[in-house]
Amino acid sequence: MYSTKEFAQAAKDFVLVKMNGEKGQGPDLMTRYGVSGFPTIKFLNKDGEVVHEMVGYRPVEGFIAEMRKALQK
Repeated sequence: MYSTKEFAQAAKDFVLVKMNGEKGQGPDLMTRYGVSGFPTIKFLNKDGEVVHEMVGYRPVEGFIAEMRKALQK
């Protein structure tokens, strides 16, 4: 992900998981969560339900803004 202090601070409220959509469990998870392109970020609640998502690259500031949106849901 990003190696800034700001990102590390924002990420403390999340469990970050990086998956390869083409290997291992990746293809099954892509189908389950409707991923059709990379990068796709899905924010899940404790029950595994998608509460927020983003598709495409974001600079660190934009990524942190999306993380804040996810926390509000």
